[in-house]
Amino acid sequence: MSNSQDNVTDLANQLAETLSQLPDDGKERQLTVTIGGSNHGTVVMGSQITINTESKRTRSPGEMRSDELYELKNRYVSEIYSARRKKWVSTPAIVMLMMMIFLVSLLLWCFSPLLSGVPLRVILSHPPVMINESILLIWVIIFAASAYFFDKIRKVQDRLIRNNKEYIESIDVELSRKSS
Repeated sequence: MSNSQDNVTDLANQLAETLSQLPDDGKERQLTVTIGGSNHGTVVMGSQITINTESKRTRSPGEMRSDELYELKNRYVSEIYSARRKKWVSTPAIVMLMMMIFLVSLLLWCFSPLLSGVPLRVILSHPPVMINESILLIWVIIFAASAYFFDKIRKVQDRLIRNNKEYIESIDVELSRKSS
């Protein structure tokens, strides 16, 4: 017998001895076996045996084929576009845009009499729209809250974009190594 078969036989004998020492009362028992070296896992004995193996590790770009690298690169590029969409087509961004469009259109409407030759001092002394301070305060609060939440969304999406660009750069390096 080889050395590994002797080790397995010794382990089986130790398990049999440990199991024979357990009381025979019909209850399920749990027995944990720890194996040294590069072998990891837990063996649970009862009505069934469950073996938890080591999870699969992800391969580095150097271990992948060129077609897999191109596929991975396309996935990262699409994630970048998705992150940009999520950043600019979010509720805070749309609210801020609508508020800015409203403000610009209000200013254009207020100063439109300038085109018909009315002097600026007349427009400023008798504005066509009276803006109440409370309305202006509400506008500023809504705009500030939208800007705050937009900034939080922007930071997260920019981090995703930056990480994906780094992955794409590493993939491009591997593809240039494989092509040369």
